[in-house]
Amino acid sequence: SYEVRAKDAVPNYSGWSDTAEVTTPPNPPVPTIVFSDGFNGNLNNWVQQTQNYDYSTAASHGTYTGGGSAYCGAGQSDQMYHAFSRPFAQGKVWGWFWDAKGGWKATVCGNSYRQALSLRDMDNAAKMFIDNEFYNTPDNSKYYYRIVGAGGVGHTIYANRDPNTDCNGTWVYFETTVTAGAPGASPAGTIQVKVTDRAGTTTAAPSITSDFYDWGIGRITLGLGITCASECYWDDIAFEATPPGVPTISSPTVTSTTEIQWHFAAADNNIFGFDVADGSGTMISPQYPNAGWVNRNATSWTESGLAANTQYTRKVRAWNGTLNSAAFSANAVAYTLSPAPTAESVAPDSAEVCVGDTVTWTAVGGFGAGKVQYYTYAWDQNPDHTFDGSEPVWSAGTIAVPASTPGTWYLHVQGFNAADVANGTYSYGVTAAPTTAVTQPPANATVCPGTNTAFSVTAVGGSLAYQWQKNGEDITDNGHYSGTQSATLGITGVTADDVAVYRCIVTGTCGEVISLEADLTLLTATTILQQPQPATECSGTPVTLSVQAVGDEPLSYQWQKNGSDIPGAIYDALLFTPATPANNGNYRCVVTATCGSVSSDEVAVTVAATVAADFDGDCDVDDDDYDAFETCASGPGVPLEAGCEAKDLDLDSDIDQADFSLFQRCVSGSEMPIDLACAP
Repeated sequence: SYEVRAKDAVPNYSGWSDTAEVTTPPNPPVPTIVFSDGFNGNLNNWVQQTQNYDYSTAASHGTYTGGGSAYCGAGQSDQMYHAFSRPFAQGKVWGWFWDAKGGWKATVCGNSYRQALSLRDMDNAAKMFIDNEFYNTPDNSKYYYRIVGAGGVGHTIYANRDPNTDCNGTWVYFETTVTAGAPGASPAGTIQVKVTDRAGTTTAAPSITSDFYDWGIGRITLGLGITCASECYWDDIAFEATPPGVPTISSPTVTSTTEIQWHFAAADNNIFGFDVADGSGTMISPQYPNAGWVNRNATSWTESGLAANTQYTRKVRAWNGTLNSAAFSANAVAYTLSPAPTAESVAPDSAEVCVGDTVTWTAVGGFGAGKVQYYTYAWDQNPDHTFDGSEPVWSAGTIAVPASTPGTWYLHVQGFNAADVANGTYSYGVTAAPTTAVTQPPANATVCPGTNTAFSVTAVGGSLAYQWQKNGEDITDNGHYSGTQSATLGITGVTADDVAVYRCIVTGTCGEVISLEADLTLLTATTILQQPQPATECSGTPVTLSVQAVGDEPLSYQWQKNGSDIPGAIYDALLFTPATPANNGNYRCVVTATCGSVSSDEVAVTVAATVAADFDGDCDVDDDDYDAFETCASGPGVPLEAGCEAKDLDLDSDIDQADFSLFQRCVSGSEMPIDLACAP
């Protein structure tokens, strides 16, 4: 921490400035011995795999503490390993092997070995092997390497064993170095294998496998696990790696109410994974090898399951196997988003108010951590609103806003978290109702009996309830009346009992009002009071059919014969003068008025034929007809009297014996049928 002050020549001193703080960066990472073993009395640092190496003091290289070595007997297939708790992306392993003949001198001396100093995957699952080795096929005089993995190679010669050995033993130095490439780069890194004996040092650079970082360096292995012809010793095995540099963390991305994406960058390539911790150093991200651990290719990690509108502090460190970066990164801080407002987030004290009332709004869940920090809001009658930052803030308690005009009012809210980041908007509507009033009263109704009718009312005033009254008394639905508590009253099958005055009481959010009254007037039903009577007459006599009806004027009539209209027969009476048999048929009258049409009874008209001698027209020739004839008899050649023309049966202008003879031929007797063939 630094402060500064000024002085003049006197000197006079000013006050101290504000404090400035500077943090020096950590020292650059340097290689670190992760593991070494000089075999000090045992092989406890190793896990035996195939047969067993033995501890021996017959040979010791002496670099590290310990006076022995790992011994493999002739003809044995020993193999053992030392495992790490986490894999390395970079590292170097070395060790010393006792070659009892010091090399391979053709036809003179040399031991056959199948031994290796290897870097392998943690599970030894043949996913990643880097073997620096002796091998006897095809040539005992060579040093070999083998790379197992995607794009690996089999046992490959890369150096010659000392061909000029004096056949005395020597320690041979094996070294394998893996240098990490940048995450995602191709090639993924480099490998160097090295061997040093009395003849000198030789190196090779086989290609690293493309899937190397799927596995990394998980263990050091001695031996190939296959038969070695000659006895041998390993000593002073060590593994060195470089810790990663301290990663940097940048501004996080807040993705939701429950997720934050933390962004970071590696300082170098010596990295196999990252750990994300909270501000106190407690690990938050899954730890290797648990599912979801953060690998070397990651540039961010998304943390989920967080609480809304809550501050989170995170930092990150890198690791290379068991080595962590010297420190965590600086802290990054972020708030999760506040919950987006929904239909249930904010509630009014009433969904419907009267014009001029105040609406009080409540944030249902309240404000603060885990909730919304505050809302900005707007109050208007527009269903939509675009927030521009000028809106007032609501962060506690309730707000009250006036509904000054009728219609729908909207409270538009936008939620924010404590970092002033918005998340979601919602518009809540309430209705401001005018004073309850009837804007259209029911109209009078004039109807015919038996028909249906209805009265309707239109009103304003918010949520409305209705009650219809008849002559000032409430009525209820009963099958005859329907909709008695709705805007439309229905009456089915109107009768005289329904003649009354009707009105509706309307009760609304903002008061009660009674409509004007409407009259129901019943018209007269179209009814026939007197039916036509059937008629049976003789031809030549008049026949009259008549009907008497009532109904709402005007009345109209239409007579029908045998179901068909009779042209011109449009009066209440139908007259046949004289009637003839052609008028025989069934007759009825259809009477029409305002309330519909009604048909009279259907009656028969029967007109019987007769003869000239039936003077009284009663369809028989009897004494009455004889008396009429006798009264008019005049004798031959004597002119007939006026009114006696019907008795001149032979039409010779007198009434004499010839006429009487014709009369006699037609006499039938009283009420007896006439023989219509009696007359010529």
